[in-house]
Amino acid sequence: MHRVVVPILLLFLLAEISGAVAIVMTAPGGFKGLVTLDIGDERRVILPDETFNINPGATLDIQSGNGTVQVTGDSTATQVTVHATKVTRSLGEDAFDRISYSAKIEGNNLVIRANPGSTFTFGISFGESRVDLAITAPSNLLNRIKTNNGAILVTNFNTATGNQSLGTDNGRITVKNLVAQRLELTSSNGSINLDGVTATLSAQTNNGRIEAINSTLGIEQVNSDNGSISLSGALSQVNSGSVQSSNGSVRFSFKGTSDKASYEIRTDNGSINFNIPGLSVRRENNNKTLFSNNNAPNIKIKTNNGSVTVE
Repeated sequence: MHRVVVPILLLFLLAEISGAVAIVMTAPGGFKGLVTLDIGDERRVILPDETFNINPGATLDIQSGNGTVQVTGDSTATQVTVHATKVTRSLGEDAFDRISYSAKIEGNNLVIRANPGSTFTFGISFGESRVDLAITAPSNLLNRIKTNNGAILVTNFNTATGNQSLGTDNGRITVKNLVAQRLELTSSNGSINLDGVTATLSAQTNNGRIEAINSTLGIEQVNSDNGSISLSGALSQVNSGSVQSSNGSVRFSFKGTSDKASYEIRTDNGSINFNIPGLSVRRENNNKTLFSNNNAPNIKIKTNNGSVTVE
């Protein structure tokens, strides 16, 4: 009888695969889920920096499968500089070849695309791959950024008559020192943090906290399905808006400017603390509902489970 010798490494890998398959099959969505097996050390390839001439008011259009995206505005810059790094934990030198990356001018915009490539079978990923982007650009450019899995950091942009749009399926969004006509932020799973922002704000996360400090905001729609909301600074409300948390407290602190809006406040399970001098209020439903009509744009604030503070 012939004896078959199976390498220990192969046995270990088969055991990992069997366990991962079981996890995926029992997870919501079955094989639509994804289990990552990090089977190699992290390796990096730093790509040569690229520079692009771009017109004022043009758009940085970025779509990235995996990886962090950091974009910094510079009021003295006349070009866009892109610093890209390929990162992988997959085995084999061809892992880097599977990562696609491109940056090119299309029309009036700079279009950047990064994709980690396919490293999985049956919903099991054999090693993580990503492209990390660090970009410096003139501060008068617009940003349209979407990542599937990675944090987004945008700082120092002044586009008072333009819109900025940032979204990630899984990651944190941070915006600092930005002026825009409208700022749209979406994260399926991650917090949203603003500091020194002036814009009409639309922000939504399915799972995470939303916080704004030192900001001048008009509220369009701010929603968190699972997390608290804290907004502070100055209020510049010109239209109706809403703030809602399904599971978390809401703090709305625009002292000195909060009277620029009317309020309709509701909480299913929590208290309402309303402290805006000079505004009359009507309370209903054992202090679970509050109305304040100031002949100004109306803001609806609601939390299903948590307290509400308006000041």
